[in-house]
Amino acid sequence: TLAHRIRRRWSTENEQHWRLDVCFGEDHSLIRDTTSATNLAFVRRVALNLHLAIPDAHGGLPLRIVRAACDDAYLVRLLTLEIEQV
Repeated sequence: TLAHRIRRRWSTENEQHWRLDVCFGEDHSLIRDTTSATNLAFVRRVALNLHLAIPDAHGGLPLRIVRAACDDAYLVRLLTLEIEQV
């Protein structure tokens, strides 16, 4: 049971890291200042969680990121998601 829980925990961590690296280019970031890197990593994780919180959005994560940049209505929906669910 313990081994299963540990594998499940690391599976979640690896999946999140993969998404952050592939979709947000986290590993290729040129930011070297520790405080700035920590803050930007936090912003990336918040953005990832917001994108994944919309279940009926079409397309994969890269498409959702582009859509948020181009479609103001989608961006507003993305940023007000937490308020609507409370």
